[in-house]
Amino acid sequence: MALKKKKAGTVTKKTVVTKKKKAKRPVLKKSPLKHQQEEAPEAVDLYERARWKKERREYWKNRFRKILSSLSTESKAKK
Repeated sequence: MALKKKKAGTVTKKTVVTKKKKAKRPVLKKSPLKHQQEEAPEAVDLYERARWKKERREYWKNRFRKILSSLSTESKAKK
């Protein structure tokens, strides 16, 4: 009984290609010290947060205004 020869280019073992899962971003946990403070109610936190948002908004608005004004002065200087 003769042994059968394998055909050239045949794959004997099937390889399964799986998609690489995206790594989950670590959840930023609030420090336990902040949670223990019972003096600051939620209303104050919301007020602080709103004030912080307003400050950031103003900061970026002013920054873009400066950039735009510098660009316009440069273009005027070239002409």
